[in-house]
Amino acid sequence: ILNWEETQIMGDDVRLLQLAAAVPQQRGADTLENEGYRSQAQTGRGTQQGARLEDMQVDIVFAIDTTRSMQPFIDMTKEAVAKLVRNFSQDAAQRFRFGLVGYRDDVQAVPELEYAARNFTPEFVDGESLVQLLDTEFKATPVGSLDYAEEVFAGVDTALRSAWRDNALRFVILIGDASAHPKGHAQNTTGKDAQDLRREADDAQVHILAIHLQDPRAAEDHPISIPQFAKLSQIRGSQDS
Repeated sequence: ILNWEETQIMGDDVRLLQLAAAVPQQRGADTLENEGYRSQAQTGRGTQQGARLEDMQVDIVFAIDTTRSMQPFIDMTKEAVAKLVRNFSQDAAQRFRFGLVGYRDDVQAVPELEYAARNFTPEFVDGESLVQLLDTEFKATPVGSLDYAEEVFAGVDTALRSAWRDNALRFVILIGDASAHPKGHAQNTTGKDAQDLRREADDAQVHILAIHLQDPRAAEDHPISIPQFAKLSQIRGSQDS
């Protein structure tokens, strides 16, 4: 630990640590013969470097299954977001922006579903606006799909193409209870799978967090959906999710 400071984030006392770490098998050109490293090593530790906490921007996109089994969980998400927004300081409220994507299934198979994936926020919105969207426009459909699987990959694909702000921390929070149609399936509208989307997320510097709702009545689907959700939420540079 090179340096640390105490601060507060959303009312909680935290310590921000400046760390130096040695990663096995990842040693770089960190010798004084390297001009870039020498310049960095000689920079005074008392000077301010990098982004400050008060300047940090955060973009969060919720990608949520809106098929008919999901309305209770949409309501729970709305309550959780409302609680989060109420706890924001005025400064934090300015730095956080939100997006909202819903996904269902292939409308070629069931036109009444209206969309396979829809971005409800072409431009990011503040927390209060997100709560209003979840309350008024973002509803589960009463129409059933042809099978249990949904267009999870279409939802994530749409979320990854959000209007991210430059230099913002980027997160997608995926919430669903069913597997995705695999690549090559007639109802897979993107031609992509979890591996493809994971690669695109890494390239876009987006962190995916997955909330996989496991209904015991759909136990046969879990061996398919669990690996998909785990791959989508895999931590970059790690096998963990």
